[in-house]
Amino acid sequence: MFKRYSNVNELLSTFNDFKDLTEYLLELLDKSMDEEIYEYYLHKSIFSDISYSDFKDKITKQMQAEKMTQKEVNEVMEEAFKYIVPRR
Repeated sequence: MFKRYSNVNELLSTFNDFKDLTEYLLELLDKSMDEEIYEYYLHKSIFSDISYSDFKDKITKQMQAEKMTQKEVNEVMEEAFKYIVPRR
């Protein structure tokens, strides 16, 4: 978000509901992923004759195949929370 917006706090204050914020963040993540895939494609397309849509499909399928299981997510979260101290 800091890459796109100079004042993230002001942007976040415009959301009245966490549901709206969640939807916005997911949309922003999708857009960011598309940009990253396109940048990667531009560098790789020099060496191949694959179209962007085929390249994106291939990358998307690889990402889906590498998704973490819920157990793996829980393990990562538990490890992260070891280092997070709640505010009092």
